[in-house]
Amino acid sequence: PAVLQKVAQWHPPLRWLDTLEDTVFISSHWIIDSLKGLLRHDREALMAYFAGDHVPEKNKWLRRVHRLSSFGIMHDELVPYIWPSDARSAQYWSWARSQEREGSLWEKDVAQDQSDYLRVITLLQ
Repeated sequence: PAVLQKVAQWHPPLRWLDTLEDTVFISSHWIIDSLKGLLRHDREALMAYFAGDHVPEKNKWLRRVHRLSSFGIMHDELVPYIWPSDARSAQYWSWARSQEREGSLWEKDVAQDQSDYLRVITLLQ
Protein backbone atom coordinates (compact mmCIF):
# COMPACT_ATOMS: atom_id res chain seq x y z
CA PRO A 1 0.00 0.00 0.00
CA ALA A 2 1.12 3.54 -0.76
CA VAL A 3 0.63 4.61 2.87
CA LEU A 4 3.23 2.17 4.03
CA GLN A 5 5.84 2.92 1.38
CA LYS A 6 7.04 6.06 3.15
CA VAL A 7 6.64 4.57 6.61
CA ALA A 8 8.89 1.66 5.69
CA GLN A 9 11.75 4.14 5.76
CA TRP A 10 10.92 5.11 9.35
CA HIS A 11 13.40 2.77 10.98
CA PRO A 12 15.84 1.58 8.29
CA PRO A 13 18.23 -0.40 10.54
CA LEU A 14 15.51 -2.94 11.35
CA ARG A 15 14.54 -5.56 8.81
CA TRP A 16 10.76 -5.61 8.42
CA LEU A 17 10.63 -9.27 7.49
CA ASP A 18 12.55 -10.25 10.63
CA THR A 19 10.02 -8.39 12.75
CA LEU A 20 7.14 -10.17 11.07
CA GLU A 21 8.78 -13.58 11.36
CA ASP A 22 9.46 -13.05 15.08
CA THR A 23 5.97 -11.81 15.97
CA VAL A 24 2.76 -13.68 16.68
CA PHE A 25 -0.30 -11.44 16.65
CA ILE A 26 -2.70 -13.03 19.14
CA SER A 27 -4.85 -10.12 20.27
CA SER A 28 -7.75 -9.57 17.91
CA HIS A 29 -8.51 -6.22 19.58
CA TRP A 30 -4.96 -5.01 18.97
CA ILE A 31 -5.16 -6.10 15.33
CA ILE A 32 -8.48 -4.29 14.91
CA ASP A 33 -7.07 -1.14 16.53
CA SER A 34 -4.07 -1.32 14.22
CA LEU A 35 -6.32 -1.45 11.17
CA LYS A 36 -8.66 1.19 12.60
CA GLY A 37 -5.83 3.68 12.93
CA LEU A 38 -5.09 3.57 9.27
CA LEU A 39 -8.57 3.07 7.82
CA ARG A 40 -10.83 5.07 10.13
CA HIS A 41 -8.61 7.79 11.49
CA ASP A 42 -10.35 11.19 11.58
CA ARG A 43 -8.28 13.25 9.15
CA GLU A 44 -10.35 16.35 9.96
CA ALA A 45 -9.27 16.11 13.61
CA LEU A 46 -5.64 16.03 12.49
CA MET A 47 -6.20 19.04 10.22
CA ALA A 48 -7.93 21.01 12.99
CA TYR A 49 -5.19 20.21 15.49
CA PHE A 50 -2.29 21.08 13.20
CA ALA A 51 -4.03 24.26 12.01
CA GLY A 52 -3.86 25.65 15.56
CA ASP A 53 -1.49 28.46 16.49
CA HIS A 54 0.21 26.23 19.07
CA VAL A 55 1.83 24.09 16.36
CA PRO A 56 5.34 25.05 15.25
CA GLU A 57 5.90 24.59 11.51
CA LYS A 58 2.14 24.42 11.00
CA ASN A 59 2.27 24.40 7.19
CA LYS A 60 4.67 21.45 7.13
CA TRP A 61 2.32 19.38 9.31
CA LEU A 62 -0.76 20.40 7.35
CA ARG A 63 0.93 19.30 4.10
CA ARG A 64 1.68 15.92 5.67
CA VAL A 65 -1.93 15.41 6.77
CA HIS A 66 -3.21 16.55 3.37
CA ARG A 67 -0.83 14.14 1.60
CA LEU A 68 -2.12 11.29 3.77
CA SER A 69 -5.77 12.21 3.19
CA SER A 70 -5.45 12.84 -0.52
CA PHE A 71 -2.84 10.37 -1.72
CA GLY A 72 -2.51 7.79 1.06
CA ILE A 73 1.13 8.67 1.68
CA MET A 74 2.08 8.92 5.35
CA HIS A 75 5.17 10.77 6.50
CA ASP A 76 7.13 8.91 9.18
CA GLU A 77 6.71 11.73 11.72
CA LEU A 78 2.92 11.43 11.40
CA VAL A 79 2.88 7.81 12.63
CA PRO A 80 2.39 8.62 16.37
CA TYR A 81 -0.63 10.76 15.48
CA ILE A 82 -2.42 7.85 13.81
CA TRP A 83 -2.28 5.40 16.73
CA PRO A 84 -2.27 6.49 20.36
CA SER A 85 0.09 7.19 22.02
CA ASP A 86 3.62 8.04 22.92
CA ALA A 87 5.27 11.22 24.19
CA ARG A 88 5.50 12.78 20.72
CA SER A 89 1.74 12.76 20.22
CA ALA A 90 0.45 12.96 23.81
CA GLN A 91 -0.71 16.56 23.39
CA TYR A 92 -2.65 15.68 20.23
CA TRP A 93 -4.37 12.67 21.80
CA SER A 94 -5.25 14.66 24.91
CA TRP A 95 -6.79 17.33 22.67
CA ALA A 96 -8.59 14.76 20.47
CA ARG A 97 -10.09 12.99 23.47
CA SER A 98 -11.26 16.29 24.98
CA GLN A 99 -12.98 17.15 21.68
CA GLU A 100 -14.69 13.74 21.57
CA ARG A 101 -13.32 13.36 18.09
CA GLU A 102 -10.96 10.63 17.05
CA GLY A 103 -9.80 10.06 20.63
CA SER A 104 -13.19 8.72 21.72
CA LEU A 105 -12.69 5.64 19.49
CA TRP A 106 -9.67 4.42 21.42
CA GLU A 107 -10.22 2.59 24.71
CA LYS A 108 -6.50 2.29 25.32
CA ASP A 109 -3.20 3.18 23.72
CA VAL A 110 -2.11 1.00 20.80
CA ALA A 111 1.59 1.79 20.85
CA GLN A 112 3.85 2.79 23.70
CA ASP A 113 7.15 3.07 21.88
CA GLN A 114 8.81 2.73 18.49
CA SER A 115 8.89 -1.08 18.65
CA ASP A 116 5.09 -1.12 19.06
CA TYR A 117 4.72 1.15 16.04
CA LEU A 118 7.04 -1.15 14.14
CA ARG A 119 4.75 -4.11 14.91
CA VAL A 120 1.67 -2.14 13.78
CA ILE A 121 3.32 -1.15 10.51
CA THR A 122 4.64 -4.68 9.98
CA LEU A 123 1.14 -6.11 10.45
CA LEU A 124 -0.28 -3.66 7.92
CA GLN A 125 2.31 -4.50 5.30
